[in-house]
Amino acid sequence: QFITWYGRHQSDATAAFNNTIWIGRRTLGSSEWEIFRHPSFTANDITDGHDVISYGIDGDDYMHVSWGMHGDAFHYSRSTTPVTGDRPIMLGPDTTMTGMESTVTYPQFLKLPDGDLLFIFREVASGNGDTYVNRYSTATRKWSNVHGSATTRRPFIKGTGWTPNYNAYVNMPQLGGPDGNELVLTWCWRYEPVGGDSPAGQDGYQTNNNLNFARSPDAGLSWKRFGGDSYVLPITRDLEISPNNRAEIIVPIPEGSSLINQASMCLDSNDNPITCTWWAPQAQAGDHRRQYQVVFRDDNGTPEADDDSWQTRAVSNRTSDPVGTRYAEDHVRDLGRPIVVSDDKDRIIVAYRDNQSTNSLNTAVSNGLTIVHSLPKEQDPHRLVWIQFDLTHDNLGNYEPIIDNELWDRDRQLHFLYQASEGQGYVSPGNAASRFSVLEWDAAAYFSHLPQPSLSFNADKT
Repeated sequence: QFITWYGRHQSDATAAFNNTIWIGRRTLGSSEWEIFRHPSFTANDITDGHDVISYGIDGDDYMHVSWGMHGDAFHYSRSTTPVTGDRPIMLGPDTTMTGMESTVTYPQFLKLPDGDLLFIFREVASGNGDTYVNRYSTATRKWSNVHGSATTRRPFIKGTGWTPNYNAYVNMPQLGGPDGNELVLTWCWRYEPVGGDSPAGQDGYQTNNNLNFARSPDAGLSWKRFGGDSYVLPITRDLEISPNNRAEIIVPIPEGSSLINQASMCLDSNDNPITCTWWAPQAQAGDHRRQYQVVFRDDNGTPEADDDSWQTRAVSNRTSDPVGTRYAEDHVRDLGRPIVVSDDKDRIIVAYRDNQSTNSLNTAVSNGLTIVHSLPKEQDPHRLVWIQFDLTHDNLGNYEPIIDNELWDRDRQLHFLYQASEGQGYVSPGNAASRFSVLEWDAAAYFSHLPQPSLSFNADKT
């Protein structure tokens, strides 16, 4: 098991290796970690929460790392030797992939069944960006742009060059299908930030809109709608090119709905996407209370209809947001972005951190991790019953859960990168540090135990 982070001494701002990349490695089941520090690698702006570290391990067991970017110069490195043995993890030089990456944000690696890697990323800026996919070949040990050539590159989702411009915010891409090469995406759109060209006159994340879908049967090369009709690339929001380029909307969500971007997605046993995010479902009626929402494909038909359809379920009952207040960017961290997984019985399991709970004095307090899950699909095919409990009660500040996806896929174990905070407010990573750990939750053991739920409720159904 591997984790990556920016290391920092809790009290000594001048300590060696502060704000640089650290990599942890352990054998599963062991509490002993090996730590490897890389003093020459840091973020472009260590105080910017966008400047994350992303890694992938290819079929030859080499680690690929990309980090520290928010529309900045590209950072990428590959380990000099395989990392799964007992040798030290050493990274090669900070370099490029194809020589054409520049203003990058949101790096994401995915491992294909043949050992190759995919790398999905955004170029340019929020509300004005294009989405690309590169592929690494273990045979040649080289990267290429999936839709370009040796000297050109092309985005598969294009948000620039239009009036107005926009960009796609992807929800945790997933691989599935019979051969494991089917790449599935859901995403929302965003227009340019403050002072931009939102058709609805909104700013920042309030311009986020619509949940969209695309599926690639061949690891990102060609793309299809849910019913199988092919997209013409690049995919766009509107009719800038043709109807064949226009993104398929699975849930229409207007601007001004407090929809958060870049949330979570998993696949069910039929390789259909399950997306979990949050927005204010009644915003158009003036109720701006934000709720965690699960979107899934109801292939059993709905209670009111016999045809398949996309369904939305509210899996929270938040009442602390003022009904008439549409929150701006400074309240985005009130709710942590959730994670969602689906187990072997097609339960939907959501984990989130929500600072907006209140105690008996009606004072905001910081929650630990909350788990919400459905029943097995065969017991409740329409996902109307949800069970909620608190997994932890620590003060997590503005933490957002991160899990080991590969471990979940293989062993049905949820391992969270877990970091409690002192105080509720956001603490800039450039100015403070706190200890973190790996929180291990055996979901299979929990469900086999059949515990009494602390809360069971029927979800709002739309």
